[in-house]
Amino acid sequence: MTRRIALAILFSAWAVVLVALVVIYFATRHTMVAELDESIIMRASALPQLVGVSQENSSAVLPPGDRYMIRNELGQVIARPQGRLSSRASPSVINRKFVSLADGGRLRSITLNLSLRASEDQPEQLATIVYSAPANALDNLLKRMTILLCAVGLGGGLLIGAVAWHVSRAALRPLRQTADVIGTIDERKLDRRVEATALPSELRPMAERLNEMLARLEREFAQRKQFLADTAHELRTPVAAILTHLEVTLRRPREAAALADALRTSLSDVQLLRRLVDALLEQVRSDRPMAAAQTTRIDVSALLEQCATLADALASVKNVQIVRKFPSGLRAYAQPVALQSIVTNLLANAVEYSHADGSVELTCRLAGGQLELSVKDNGPGISPDVLPHIFQPFYRADGSHGSSDGHLGLGLFLIQSHAKSMGGRCEVQSTIGAGSIFRVELPALPPASGNSATINEEDAGAASDVIESSRVAMET
Repeated sequence: MTRRIALAILFSAWAVVLVALVVIYFATRHTMVAELDESIIMRASALPQLVGVSQENSSAVLPPGDRYMIRNELGQVIARPQGRLSSRASPSVINRKFVSLADGGRLRSITLNLSLRASEDQPEQLATIVYSAPANALDNLLKRMTILLCAVGLGGGLLIGAVAWHVSRAALRPLRQTADVIGTIDERKLDRRVEATALPSELRPMAERLNEMLARLEREFAQRKQFLADTAHELRTPVAAILTHLEVTLRRPREAAALADALRTSLSDVQLLRRLVDALLEQVRSDRPMAAAQTTRIDVSALLEQCATLADALASVKNVQIVRKFPSGLRAYAQPVALQSIVTNLLANAVEYSHADGSVELTCRLAGGQLELSVKDNGPGISPDVLPHIFQPFYRADGSHGSSDGHLGLGLFLIQSHAKSMGGRCEVQSTIGAGSIFRVELPALPPASGNSATINEEDAGAASDVIESSRVAMET
């Protein structure tokens, strides 16, 4: 990673430097050649006057190495132009080029057209002058500049490479430190966190999300450990009871009636153990993601009525009345087994903690694509310091783990697990001395399929039924 970042910085910066050096070279070369051309044009323009003054010694007045050739209008080479440069017309450049010599040198050659006039009363004549001047000074200067620019480019590349390597290592140092911290985290060290304030601002959101994930994992692992400890404690009690009864029974010969009593006692403990195992299996199933095939369109009203009828048997013992407050024909998408478990457990708890001659209200309606279910009792209520823990497995308000009363402390935990598995939630509102209200919200629309753009006719009809049921429920 460091190498790739350093190479990326190096190539990008070096490309910019090379482009800059090339631009500098050609801009300087263009300026120098333009200055040389201007000098040659000035010398060529002054040539007619020089030749006219001294034809024999005209070479003596020219700079060393300069050459020229003059042609008249007919293209004939002439020794000297007939007249002087007209003041009314400036020289016209026809061609510019470099000419290589046999000795390896070069000449800069410029071809010009000049307008000449022998006298004021004579017409103008056109002459062509090909003037060449040595380009050795220009070539030497360009060669030295090329060497200098190459040295600057090479040195700049090395400097850029060193800076890029240092910058990349410095930029990735927080990531390496974060990786070292993450590498030391395991199930025994989930309390460690990444120091977000020590990271660059661009990496702080990542560190914060990572710390949040570690906090969730820490809570989950702590809950799992507590769950395993509580499970072991709950399993140990009936197993120890069975083992004790069997050991006592086998110490000496007993009558058939005594053996039957011992077997009945062991059977009761085995039944308690089976209920505990069944509850644990149900909890495991509720933690698994629910398959789309498990969610079907059901008659919610019929299911609620069935659960209320089952609860009537328990309520009759305490003369508690189950009050139904839901419309008939209420249909929605849900998981029937999980929904039945939620309603049954809520009603059982409500009846258990309601006062004698009291009532339990079962309310359900559809609103905004959500199935809203509530169970209200008139029991003693739940203490505020207990409310945050009631959905934990094996939690008992009195702090005990015993199950002598037949309660395993898994009912509310299973309710919350089932609600979450269906994409919903369960909340509780309680007032001391006035009772509690458990509210469950579940999605009532068809689950999203792989292709949400196509909805079959049955799903469309089901969605219409849900919306219509919601409207009727609100009117009711």
